[in-house]
Amino acid sequence: EEAGVRAEGLQNEAHDLKKAVEALQRDVEGREAEAHALKRDIDAMRKERDAAAGEAREAQLAAHEARGHELAAHEVRQAQLAANEAREAQLEAHNNNLRAVKEEEEEEAWAGLEREL
Repeated sequence: EEAGVRAEGLQNEAHDLKKAVEALQRDVEGREAEAHALKRDIDAMRKERDAAAGEAREAQLAAHEARGHELAAHEVRQAQLAANEAREAQLEAHNNNLRAVKEEEEEEAWAGLEREL
């Protein structure tokens, strides 16, 4: 009888241990599922980070290119200003030549009149 009671106790203990092992297995499976979900989240975050870094690089390149265009446009404006200044200087020199010729012609005309008189 004592052996029967002891055997029943051992069976109950074995049953309890089996239930505990099953509970631990469910806990391990749950933690594995959580770890897998976390890994997926980390992978998704890495992809987002890489995409954002790529977009940032593209934005930097576009900004650099825009600055290059601005610089080129500024250089074109400077060249246009220099060309305008050169044209103004040419016109002024031409006007000065015309004045000098006109003054010379007037002086010759006066000299001609003075000789006639």
